[in-house]
Amino acid sequence: MRPGAVVTAVAVVTLSLLAYVYVGDSSDTMSGLTIDGIKFPPSIKMGGPQLQLVGGGTRLKYNVAKVHLTFSIQLPTVYAAAVYMHKSGSASAMKQFRDVPSPALRKKADFYRSLVAGRFGKALVLIFHRSVAAATVVEALRDSLASRLSRSSLATFREHLLSALGSQVPKGSQLYFSCRADTMHFALDSPQRAAPLKDKTLCSALFDVYLGSSPVSPAIKEGVADGFAARFGSTVDA
Repeated sequence: MRPGAVVTAVAVVTLSLLAYVYVGDSSDTMSGLTIDGIKFPPSIKMGGPQLQLVGGGTRLKYNVAKVHLTFSIQLPTVYAAAVYMHKSGSASAMKQFRDVPSPALRKKADFYRSLVAGRFGKALVLIFHRSVAAATVVEALRDSLASRLSRSSLATFREHLLSALGSQVPKGSQLYFSCRADTMHFALDSPQRAAPLKDKTLCSALFDVYLGSSPVSPAIKEGVADGFAARFGSTVDA
């Protein structure tokens, strides 16, 4: 092997390691959840039943995972996200997971499938760390949903979301997606003024982006499993 090739290989490995390092900071209490300095309330209401906080995590600018190494770098954060759901409405569908501890729950694909496919009330809330053009947010979601929705559903979602967001999503903005049965409601900053969009495939597709087999943020997916065990586990009501 040429000496230069060795140097190149080392550089590639080093850059690969750096790209996968992320050290986050979250504080989880029964009164709410703080993720990288952003506070999520213990419950929200968007025209339907009260939805209780499950858990969440941070979405980075690049799709990276946490790796424990002897060094760390700070990667740019885009938003923190949390999942909410109707506790009594989801009780039957999620009952089998109440006794599963969080380390095991993180690995249970059927847990995430039940959350994604469940027709009970649930919501996804994004709170932004930085100001972002609305078109950038919409196109990023559109790209993630492209393989999960038909062209017509994707185009309708894009059009309605752009209309709701305007031209800019300022730092600190709260973007709400609420689902129940075949209808999604979404709103910026004011959940009480949510716009409805009826589509039987949209809700499961959006939740699959975050909780499916290839999530856009492993930290968010793991945080949902940890939060469910802490807030909805059988010991909570004991």
